Amino acid sequence: MALSTQAIIDWLASLGVGETLAVDVPLHRGDQGEIDTPQRYGLVTRIPGPGTSLVAEDAVGGVTGFQLLIYGDQRDPASAENLATGADVRILTAPLPATVGDVRLMPVLRSGGPPAPVPPFEDDAERTPYVCTYLTPVL
Repeated sequence: MALSTQAIIDWLASLGVGETLAVDVPLHRGDQGEIDTPQRYGLVTRIPGPGTSLVAEDAVGGVTGFQLLIYGDQRDPASAENLATGADVRILTAPLPATVGDVRLMPVLRSGGPPAPVPPFEDDAERTPYVCTYLTPVL
């Protein structure tokens, strides 16, 4: 029972986060590293959670998570903030529980605050990245 990166990307697309969708940002696997493009893009990286948890009455499941790192348009820091905030609202208001890949997602929560800029605040293509980390119990 593992939540794959591609399953997360597909789930985000179903929420309207992805290329040509409501939050128009192409999403890639985080293990690809920085993408060589002057355009906006997002990286989705699976992260380990704190372990197992009682997620429902008499149901023990794992807790897993993912990080969403979004690079905005060149020389436009506000675009990254708007994209990251738009994705954040869709993630936190997603209809859950939901089946994603081969697991059942329960409520998704941030592991900290809302999306925030990542120092040094610009990459070589003059794009500002924003990041947010999410955790969810899975069955």
